[in-house]
Amino acid sequence: MLDTRSLVSALALILTIGILLHFVNWRIHRTSEGAKFWCIGLSVQTVGLFLSAAFNIGPDTDPAFLFFMNMMVSSGHILMLFGTASFAERPFRPYVYAGLAGIMALGYGWFCLVDTNVIGRVLTLASILIATNMLSLTRLWAIARRDGPAGAVVLGAAMVATILVSAALFALQLANGGAVQNVYDGDNPLLPVAVMTLIAFETTTIFGYLLLSAGYSQARLSEMALTDPLTGLANRRAFDREIVRRLATATAPDRQIAMILFDIDRFKQVNDTHGHDVGDRVLQHLATIARSVSRRRDVLARIGGEEFAIIVDERDSEALEPLAGRLRSAVEAAPARVEGVHIPVTVSAGCARAVCRDAADVEKLFRAADTALYSAKSNGRNRVEMAASAGQA
Repeated sequence: MLDTRSLVSALALILTIGILLHFVNWRIHRTSEGAKFWCIGLSVQTVGLFLSAAFNIGPDTDPAFLFFMNMMVSSGHILMLFGTASFAERPFRPYVYAGLAGIMALGYGWFCLVDTNVIGRVLTLASILIATNMLSLTRLWAIARRDGPAGAVVLGAAMVATILVSAALFALQLANGGAVQNVYDGDNPLLPVAVMTLIAFETTTIFGYLLLSAGYSQARLSEMALTDPLTGLANRRAFDREIVRRLATATAPDRQIAMILFDIDRFKQVNDTHGHDVGDRVLQHLATIARSVSRRRDVLARIGGEEFAIIVDERDSEALEPLAGRLRSAVEAAPARVEGVHIPVTVSAGCARAVCRDAADVEKLFRAADTALYSAKSNGRNRVEMAASAGQA
């Protein structure tokens, strides 16, 4: 029969290696609450297991020590749950953690301090494992949607397996009954199976959490590569990528792409009069207004200097000029306010739409919108001009 003490010692060693990996991960992602609490939680859990392996936990063991050791193991799981919720940026309400703490206190308090019972303690641990893993799964979905599925799939699979096996062991023990005097009792075959299961799942979850951090970093790097750092809007690279995507996913031969190009009138004068720092604030102000006017399905980007663009959803291409008009009016009605100084801002816009089948058609569309923008500047600024026709694009 398998030696449960050796298995627990092996589990503690694996968790120790996991702590080192999580500590390095925490130092790499210093601002991540998730990485911090995964490291702390795994450390607390491992200390509890080390205490269990180091001392012969039996009928003569101090009940207070039993209670402390078991509370540490389960507290580690709760701390890691807190880390997962923090990492997902969707924290649980305090009563969730209070409820888990209550289950621990009542379960371990009774089966350690009142009626010493190994199986009762194991079932309490199984309950905490099931609860914390189920709660973590609700946050993995949000993480997968934000950062990609890789880490969430690995960790989620391990958590689902942990829930199922914990529930099965829970049910089997209740069905079989039997008194166990020592957690390392060789007469109970379920205990070594439970520890072997923990070894497999803990190893998987350690790397699952590390994959979550890696996925987060990759997603942030990708976001930075496609985001204008000053305004937070999409940059020219993201703008071009969206055009390519729309060409690739077009299903109708006559599908149109509609575009607005706009920029700030006399922006050089703003910089010369107030300085480039104020000019940056004006650009941020314009980005905020443009974001409020455009729809979620439109793509708003800063494509250079003071020049911006909107790719209008093809379903609303007829609303192209009215959308540009609302943008122009909104900017004119809301002067930028920088350090108590009101700075009037206006924009000129050029609109164009055309059937685009390839990159050459897109280039013609862009030139048409740019020509319309130039016309708006030439005709007095603070106005919207529409390209003469789609055919000219």
